[in-house]
Amino acid sequence: MKTKLLFSLLVSMGFVAGASAQDFVIENYDSKTIGDSYTLAAWGEDVGVATVKEDPAKKGNALHISTYNYNGFPSCEVTLPAGKTLGDYVAFAYDIYILPSEKDQGPNWKQASVNIDGVDVYVDEGYPNQASLSTWTTKSYSADVMKLTDEDKAKTSFKVTFGINSNVADYYVDNVKLVSASELNSEGAYVVGDFEGSEIGDKFAVKCWSPGEAVAEVAADPVNDGNKVIHMTTTNWDGGVMFEAVLPKGMQLGDFKSLTYDIYVGPNANDEGATWKSMQVFVGTTSVYKGAEGTEIAPQSTWTTNELPLDEMSLSPDHLALNAFTIGLGLNTNTGDYYMDNIKLVSTAGGTGISLVKVAKIFVDENTLFIGSEKAADVVIYDVNGCSAISSQTATSVDLSALPRGVYVVKMKIDGKTYTQKIVK
Repeated sequence: MKTKLLFSLLVSMGFVAGASAQDFVIENYDSKTIGDSYTLAAWGEDVGVATVKEDPAKKGNALHISTYNYNGFPSCEVTLPAGKTLGDYVAFAYDIYILPSEKDQGPNWKQASVNIDGVDVYVDEGYPNQASLSTWTTKSYSADVMKLTDEDKAKTSFKVTFGINSNVADYYVDNVKLVSASELNSEGAYVVGDFEGSEIGDKFAVKCWSPGEAVAEVAADPVNDGNKVIHMTTTNWDGGVMFEAVLPKGMQLGDFKSLTYDIYVGPNANDEGATWKSMQVFVGTTSVYKGAEGTEIAPQSTWTTNELPLDEMSLSPDHLALNAFTIGLGLNTNTGDYYMDNIKLVSTAGGTGISLVKVAKIFVDENTLFIGSEKAADVVIYDVNGCSAISSQTATSVDLSALPRGVYVVKMKIDGKTYTQKIVK
């Protein structure tokens, strides 16, 4: 039986935790023939090739893209099920596997883009790390971050073009899909990962300094071999397993109070203090929390549930307003050998749904923010850059007339609990 041990730690964000039954799979290439080729959408006619090949890391097929000029991307023609429009989905997602390239010293540091019917709806700012090399990683782009027009949202058929922009690209894509809104489980929690839908040996994306220095692989539970868990091994610091999270429609990270996870640290001959490590949490590949050194994470060889309250985290207003994001977590050790399971975000209503403050108390009417009948303390309104725009020690309403029109995040305390919500003036 897994014992429960609460730690006041910290967390952040990431995966589409198991496909919803209502997700619409655009293409997974398993029904295609090895050698089938596709024309790449591009400015020029000759930019590269896209060919169906055997998946380089697991069963089935995938689409291999090789380019020798910029702006060469694979495309898919989409016809949605009857009664569905693009606006019914909360994210566009696909898996990517980037190969090391002799011609490119940084093959994963590229711009990604998504294009609908010839118009870019998403392009990365700068050149972020798209994924660890030689590891399947799920990329998702929420409807909130894609610049979809009302006309786009009403479409029932369209062409979607996507990928990474490089003149020396060498990567695979698979499991191209539109993601439906998730649902909370019966406990009012969003399940980030429980691995029961995965196969033993499946590998999850990881955060690590260099390829191979962290491995996250689905394995049998060391206590109950009928259960599937994630097995983490690390040979360098700052390693963690990464997920893409897409929350239920209308919800944001600020609607949750904590991240919980089960952990099992077995005997580790390479590490005399295997359980005395700090848990680290990542947003993307950036560390947003590292627990205090010298704290026992869990008794050795015992499943333990730990809780990481979000209101103790260094999460920006932009983070709290996210509906889709990347989350990663793992022990900060260069000799890691441990298991995790049941990774969840627990809602602010204590397991019964979303924050009552969100649905019943906070609303904007013209130039006034109304909080409701209860007086809130430490009210701060942040702009999209995370800068404090208005603050008040106590309030039931806030005058917004000095603020320009736009999106803001309100953070406040009511009855000792911290609440956050995105507002639009």
